[in-house]
This record gives sequence, C-alpha cells and structure tokens, in this order.
Amino acid sequence: MIVESMTSKEKFEEIRKDCDSVIRYLDAHMPKLIRQAKKSNNYPIKFPLIKYLSRKQNQYSIAIEFKDKKSVKKGDYLSSIFATFFYRNANAMILLTTTHLTEEPILVIYLPHLFRRYRERASIKSEISNIDLMFQFFEENPAGSYQPNPSEKYGPNAIACTISKGLLLGVKEGNVLIYKTFLKDDTLNRKQQPLYNIVELNRYMGNKYCVKRELT
Repeated sequence: MIVESMTSKEKFEEIRKDCDSVIRYLDAHMPKLIRQAKKSNNYPIKFPLIKYLSRKQNQYSIAIEFKDKKSVKKGDYLSSIFATFFYRNANAMILLTTTHLTEEPILVIYLPHLFRRYRERASIKSEISNIDLMFQFFEENPAGSYQPNPSEKYGPNAIACTISKGLLLGVKEGNVLIYKTFLKDDTLNRKQQPLYNIVELNRYMGNKYCVKRELT
C-alpha cells in the first residue's frame, strides 16, 4: 500500500507492480463499454469512473473516454488511471501515465495543497467534497505540458506545468512529477506568463488518444 513515508521511487515501483492487474481489470470492462459506446450518437463519450482495489490494497479509479464514432470502431480510447493515498491527513492523488515525447512511464503526484488552491483560485463551490473536487480537476484538466522552472523556493529540479486553467508548480524526481500548487491563468505575473504554454498543451491534446493501453 502507498504511504506518505515512501520515497518517490518507492511510490513509482509500487504503482508499477500493480500495473498489469489494473490493465487486466480494465480490459475485462472494455467489451461492455465499447458496446455501450456504439449505441451513442453523442461524442465525446465519458463513462463513470471504474473503481478497482488492487491486491496491494491501492485504490484506483479509471476514467475512459471515446473521442468520436471512428475511435469507437477502432477501439481507440483515452484512459486515465488514478490512485489515491493519504498525505498529511488529506487525500493526495497519483496519475499513472506516459510522457508525450518519449512514451516513458511516469508517475504524477498531486498533493492536497494543490487541490485546496484550486478550490480557492478556480472558485469551486464549498459544498463539493474534496474527492469530487479532485476528479473535477482532472475532468477540466485531462493533461498538462511541463517544462523546467528552477526556482529558489522549489530548487533546481522545479517544473511548471500548463493546464487548461493555469499553471501547476512542483518538482521532478526521476520518473516522478510532484505538483504542489496551482496558479490561475489570469493571475500569473510577468515571470510566470511565459511558462503558460497553452499552444503546446493544445497540440499535445490533439494527439492524446491512444490505442488500447497507455502502459504495459
């Protein structure tokens, strides 16, 4: 089970050990989802989250989306696989994905402080629960494009990530990206504005759909 005391590398290895079983669980659901998708004329199609508890007692949520009827026929879909764990008595979330440049597997960790700032700065209603807020965040920001951003606060391995509503700030530790806070796009200062690369993000999203699996 993922715990706060694990290093970034240990969290990465924990998720990687679960990967095959998560994919098998997803594959078992896909024939039913494809049948449902074929009956629809409204696209894109987003399905309710698929929940899975691994043998290592890690809780996963899997989001599946078909872009259009052509992608349904080909079996091409966008999948996002999340795991949750407690960090300082609040929920943190991990995204299992690949880099869009090298297809190298990476882990993306979103710390609780980021979601608190997202609620505050994106004006999310207080009645929305913290866990629902997390999934709303990913629905509104399904992908991001990051670049180096060395800083005094976060150190030489600091990064900045463009998402649809602003910037995420964090650090890169090997194959793990750790995002710590959120800045809304219309509040960025002069130094931060050049980091907000929405053109690159849109290019990435245009090529985001994948065939069958993101990780094996």
